Amino acid sequence: MPILPILAAAVPLLILFKMVSTALYALPETDDFCFAYHYNDDGLLRTVWIFYSSVIGRISAILLMTMPAIISKASQVDLFIVYPLLLCANGIGFVATCVFVAGRLWAVRSIFERILAGTALSATIFVLAVSLREMLYWAPGSFSYMIPGLIVMIVLVELVRSAANDTALSPLQTVVLSILCFLGALCNEFTPLWLAGFVVSSFLFRWLASHPYPQRGNHAAILAGALIGIAILLLAPGNAIRLGQYPAGQKFAESIIMGWKYTATDLGWLYQREALWGWLSFVALFSAFVAPARDKLSLRMAFLIVALSSLIFGCAYAGHFIGYFATGEALATRARNEVVVLFIVGMTCIVALAMPMLKVRGDWLRAAAVVACGIACIPLLNGQAMTLLNSERSQFEMFWLESMQRHVLLSLTPDADVSVPVRTVKPSVLMAEDLTDNPGRLPNDCVAAFYRKKTVVMHPGT
Repeated sequence: MPILPILAAAVPLLILFKMVSTALYALPETDDFCFAYHYNDDGLLRTVWIFYSSVIGRISAILLMTMPAIISKASQVDLFIVYPLLLCANGIGFVATCVFVAGRLWAVRSIFERILAGTALSATIFVLAVSLREMLYWAPGSFSYMIPGLIVMIVLVELVRSAANDTALSPLQTVVLSILCFLGALCNEFTPLWLAGFVVSSFLFRWLASHPYPQRGNHAAILAGALIGIAILLLAPGNAIRLGQYPAGQKFAESIIMGWKYTATDLGWLYQREALWGWLSFVALFSAFVAPARDKLSLRMAFLIVALSSLIFGCAYAGHFIGYFATGEALATRARNEVVVLFIVGMTCIVALAMPMLKVRGDWLRAAAVVACGIACIPLLNGQAMTLLNSERSQFEMFWLESMQRHVLLSLTPDADVSVPVRTVKPSVLMAEDLTDNPGRLPNDCVAAFYRKKTVVMHPGT
């Protein structure tokens, strides 16, 4: 009954429609103007080099963050139109990737069951966002951490699937995973360590558990992709400049302690969310009654579950350790979004592997399980990010109108020095920083450069 999985996906589809469509209200902010004006003035290669040599080594992220300006200039369509459409497409792409990953994890043949599992997974990630704005509605936050989050998801599931099912990684899989690890390693500073950890752990498990296909060469090729990316990332001259802006960082012993603290805090926060337990209930039901049956839990499978649990916690810890060591501060909320993705996907794999899959199933039992999966999605409606989105939705139209009025003013006025009116609404889902009365600091300086003005400021009295 293909209609039943779609009906069961009603709650996730509603959530995804609301969240992805909200991206149409998103508009450029702070760093977006910096990348846009540099690309317009300097071209792509020069822009990449400017940021690589003076700010960060995240070449993949730099290219992605420049994409709105590239499309706008190439198509001659206003940046304020391109930007929300691109973020909307980014959200749709995230959901599509989750559908693909769900199909790979559970090997379900029905496209409708893949849609059910994939939409539920993506809706869970969205409603449990630490910062929904930085996950979906701000390009620098989404492209620096959610795109690598998707890469982490794909690599982890492919390696876990191959290890659990005693299958070999094909040449095509090896090439694709190598490329993904290379690109993911150039998105931020902790993702490459996660990817390298996945690959090394996969090989060690195969070796220790006498997997029929150890595949040393395949794992070496995938690891090489991650290591080359790490080298390019760490060799960026901009890293030293950026670290110099955080004098409280580079404290090794303190970072060890704070890394444990923040990892435990994130994990504790997740475990208190009803949405997480709703999703894990979905995974248990889907694994036991809907996904294709496989052998009962074995000692080797138990070993894989324990190893995977340790790996996920260790990777989350590494992310918080690196964040604190680099800055002396807690990991930024946009980076914690990716940690949440890691925890959710890791827990999903663990529960899916641990559930005994019944080999004898009547159609009525399978149908009942699909309905139960739909019921398990109901707590997602009360997720933190969903609640925030609903509470601020009434402000979105006014925010968009005032932003467009400001855009028109800055685009058409002949004045070199411009004062813009203060906003009457500031929904946290769509914005964080606004213009100030200091024309020489971010974001005022990049906004002025983008609009070809000498100064742009905001005065409450205007």
